Amino acid sequence: MKTLRKITLAAVAATAIAVEAGAQQVDFYTTGAFTGCTTTSVTATSAVCNVGTSSLTYNFLAPDTKFLSNALPIANVQFGSFATTGTDITNFAGVGFALTLFQTAPGSGSQPLNGVVTGSIAANAGGLLWGPVLPTSWVIGAQAWTLDVDAATQSVRIDPPNSNGGGLPQTIRGTVTNVPEPTSLALVAAGLATLGLVSRRRRNSAI
Repeated sequence: MKTLRKITLAAVAATAIAVEAGAQQVDFYTTGAFTGCTTTSVTATSAVCNVGTSSLTYNFLAPDTKFLSNALPIANVQFGSFATTGTDITNFAGVGFALTLFQTAPGSGSQPLNGVVTGSIAANAGGLLWGPVLPTSWVIGAQAWTLDVDAATQSVRIDPPNSNGGGLPQTIRGTVTNVPEPTSLALVAAGLATLGLVSRRRRNSAI
C-alpha cells in the first residue's frame, strides 16, 4: 500500500513538473481602425479620427512579450492607448473603432474588439466612451485574454483634452493567462483520485 502511495505521489509531482515546463512566452501587438470620422489618417504606429476641430488618436501597441508559468499564471497587459485633442465642443456620435490583437507566439491568431465611440469633448470637459466592446474575453490557442472595461457599460472611458487642448495617452489594459491543457488536468485529477482511494483504504484497514 505504501508503495502505491509513493508511486501516486511521484506521478502527481511529475505531472506538475511537466505542466510547469510548459510555461509560455507570449508575443503580441495591436493595431486599430476608425470609421465614421470626418477624416482619418493611419501611420505605422497610430490611427487618428478627426471630427470637427477635435481628434481621437489610437496608439498601436508595439510588439510586446509576457512570460506565463505556474508561479506567474496571469500577466497584466496593455493594448495600446487613446489620446484626445481639441478645444471646441465636439460630438463623436457615429464613430466606430475596432482594435485588433495579434498573437504571434505561441502559435498565431488575431481577435478584433469592436465598439462605437459616444460622447462629446472640449478642453477639460466632457468625455468619451468606447463601447460596449465585444468581446471582452477571448481565447487564442492556449492563451485566454481579457479586456478591462467598466462593469456597468462594458466600455473603456476616454478622458477629454486638458485646458490647453492636448491630452495624455490613456492606456487600454487587460490580462493574459494560459489555458490549462485538458490532458494535464486529467492526469493530475486521476493521480489525486488514486491518492484519495489509497487514503480511504488505509483508514478502513485501521478500523
